[in-house]
Amino acid sequence: MSTPPRSSRELTEETKLDVSIALQALARLGKLPRGTINLVATRFGIDRSTVRKVWRCYQQGSMKSRKKGRVCRKHRHKIQETIAMIREVPQGQRTTMRDLSLATGLSISTLSRALHKGIMTRRSSRLKPLLTDANKNQRMDFCSSHAVLTEDDVAAYRSTVTESVAPVDDPATVAEYRVPPGP
Repeated sequence: MSTPPRSSRELTEETKLDVSIALQALARLGKLPRGTINLVATRFGIDRSTVRKVWRCYQQGSMKSRKKGRVCRKHRHKIQETIAMIREVPQGQRTTMRDLSLATGLSISTLSRALHKGIMTRRSSRLKPLLTDANKNQRMDFCSSHAVLTEDDVAAYRSTVTESVAPVDDPATVAEYRVPPGP
């Protein structure tokens, strides 16, 4: 006779208590009559060896699970330690996970886990700096070195670009003089 499968591997403390109460009710002078363990096993839908283990634990006075509190792998760094290590790193060294890993000594997987748990957050700036005049000239020199153009063509293009570009005010001063929306 086989027992039906359980939904979880471990018995709950309530089930263990119910099994031990049922066995205690059937016990005579502290001993279980023949067939009692099989009877209780079929009633609760568990194996007879499990009922026997529960009864022994009940007789010894320890019904709680011995696994509780020591089931999972111990973490190398606690959450507070991880937060403190990340905060000690200067802002400039927090640009990538690799940089942060090198600065803190934590592995990239530990940092990824902290990111997914919400211990730290990712912030990225979408603001790209505009090209300066020196950058524009450098790009033009690079492009002209790879293009088959005459010097007159490049000079003509540069003169049209410099004439069409209007002076740009500082964004801070432009923001100061904006007209608020209204009626």
